[in-house]
Amino acid sequence: MHGAFSRRSKVNTWVGRVAGAVVYVPYDKWRWQHLHHHVVSGRTDTTEIEHGATTYWTKQQWVSFSPRQQYVLRLIRDPFVFFSIVPVGVFILFFRCPRLRKSSRPDRVTGVALNNWSKSTELCLGTWLLGWPWL
Repeated sequence: MHGAFSRRSKVNTWVGRVAGAVVYVPYDKWRWQHLHHHVVSGRTDTTEIEHGATTYWTKQQWVSFSPRQQYVLRLIRDPFVFFSIVPVGVFILFFRCPRLRKSSRPDRVTGVALNNWSKSTELCLGTWLLGWPWL
């Protein structure tokens, strides 16, 4: 992602894809999300709500949110919710369902589909070879 593995971007991309397959995260989708995070994180000049936990607002912006939005954002920032429930939503649902956002580009959707296929194949083969308890 940050070019730390190699000076060649193609090498970094393929290392990211292989590593993403190992840790159940589609690299292309994660890469785009990570770059987007670097663009909007810490900015108070935008009204875009990124993920709630890494976004900062001015008092004027916070007051402009509805009470329901404020409650949800406070709930997401609760340490228990942030470290137990939010990761499940992000890594299991958000990264697995590329069409949750209408702005998903075809290359990211393909990457997610290939990652989902590889994980499904891995689970099926593992269950067939080693039996159900291996999960």
